[in-house]
Amino acid sequence: MMLSFDLHAEKFHFIPLPGAIKPFKSIKVWNDSIAYISSSLYGEGTEPIEMWVTECCSSGVGDLFSWTKYLSIVPQEGILRPLTFWKSDELILEGTVDEFSVSYYLQTQKFRKLVIFGANRIFYLGSYVKSLVSVNGRG
Repeated sequence: MMLSFDLHAEKFHFIPLPGAIKPFKSIKVWNDSIAYISSSLYGEGTEPIEMWVTECCSSGVGDLFSWTKYLSIVPQEGILRPLTFWKSDELILEGTVDEFSVSYYLQTQKFRKLVIFGANRIFYLGSYVKSLVSVNGRG
């Protein structure tokens, strides 16, 4: 479940997550939408990596909140799990070998090996959402 807070009504709502329950789950912001990505843990199994998307709160909350399955990536040898989005059309996936990850282009559905020299393994790649609110409290 995902918890949503309606600022106008000042109420919390529970939103069910889409698809089958898988060990690895991640919620990311992608192209002004909420993306839910799920996969088998650390590349085990043969189930695909799935990405579900919804417009951020445009459909309302609670029972009116809907998900659409955006893509399903067939498991590939050497890929452990999804990490984050790069730009708007690339999904970065963790590789099984130190010093490499994989980039998956959403539109073309093509993989590209990314070599990161001197890295021992990437466990986290962060993302941010632009905001008009000042972080230091000044207008």
